[in-house]
Amino acid sequence: MRSCRRSVCFLLLMDSNIPPRVGRAWRPIRRVVHCDPRCINRPVLASTKVGTEALSAQSRQLPSLVGLHGGRCRWDPNINLPCMGKKSKKSVLPTEQTDTLKENLPSTRTVDVISKTVRFLVLSVPNNDLSKKSPFAIQKGLDGISKNLKSVKKLASGDLLLETGSALQSKAFLSAKTFLDLPVTITPHKTLNFCRGVVSDDELLFSSDEEILEGLSSQGVVNVRRILTRKGTATIPTKHVILTFSSTVLPSSIKAGYLNIRVRPYIPYPLRCFKCQKFGHSQTACRGKQICSRCASEGHSYSSCQSKPNCANCHQAHESASKSCPKWIEEKKIQEVRVKKKLTYSEARKLFQSESATSYAQIT
Repeated sequence: MRSCRRSVCFLLLMDSNIPPRVGRAWRPIRRVVHCDPRCINRPVLASTKVGTEALSAQSRQLPSLVGLHGGRCRWDPNINLPCMGKKSKKSVLPTEQTDTLKENLPSTRTVDVISKTVRFLVLSVPNNDLSKKSPFAIQKGLDGISKNLKSVKKLASGDLLLETGSALQSKAFLSAKTFLDLPVTITPHKTLNFCRGVVSDDELLFSSDEEILEGLSSQGVVNVRRILTRKGTATIPTKHVILTFSSTVLPSSIKAGYLNIRVRPYIPYPLRCFKCQKFGHSQTACRGKQICSRCASEGHSYSSCQSKPNCANCHQAHESASKSCPKWIEEKKIQEVRVKKKLTYSEARKLFQSESATSYAQIT
């Protein structure tokens, strides 16, 4: 038995009623039975609308399907499908249509895997049409997908930040295709679905980042980065390692081989723009003017400046990159609020400023 394209070729003995061919010995003759949806040799599918008469005709025609030269597939006219063994220019196979749809839709397995750990989602519609909808309509639309979300917030971009309470709820939103009769895109938030912690141990100095990642991957670690220090021109690795977990909850400890190491929350340094020297955004997203980080003047950069230090944020006698700057210390506290309370930067900034104003009012 051998396969030829989408057909199966069987070697069968010649029917005794058929005389042997002249000049050739009596031998088995190749006969072809195509596995085509319209071939009457193929078992009739449950979804195919073929009556009992067609079934009986199929059984009657079965012996004559193949000839002495290998035979050809015969189609049942009641089944309007193209033959698998022949190419059709006008028709499209159902399998090709299904594959096209699969390319446009996310994999079910991918959604299942992502929804297990994702709790923060961003809902967006084309042309920011959510701004034209009432909050009552938006709430009804959210309840139509899944009720009892933990929180719903509107971002500065106009999109909605959703916090789900379970993997089933995350899967329901990730599988949604429309929202309030509008095409919708729901994606995991880039940073809020992960948490980072710091572990410190002298014995980790003898392990590479790749080895640590391999050893801790079963505990939810997806990225490892060692903290480096500089002494002169040399870069020296430290015993401190930043771990990224595929979870919104930071574990209290991890098991590194035989070591049980405590995990501390990782508080990143404030994000400062190298162009305008302000906090909260990067140089690529800056719309401000070029400000020198040394003297806070416009029109030149730090490399060519010989002026006295002057901070662009607090206007004290130090450079804008100084960690002793009161503004830098304040931004560091905002980062701590952002990490511990799982907020966006703008939300953490507002919360910190309100708490600082409340504390100041209580003192006075």
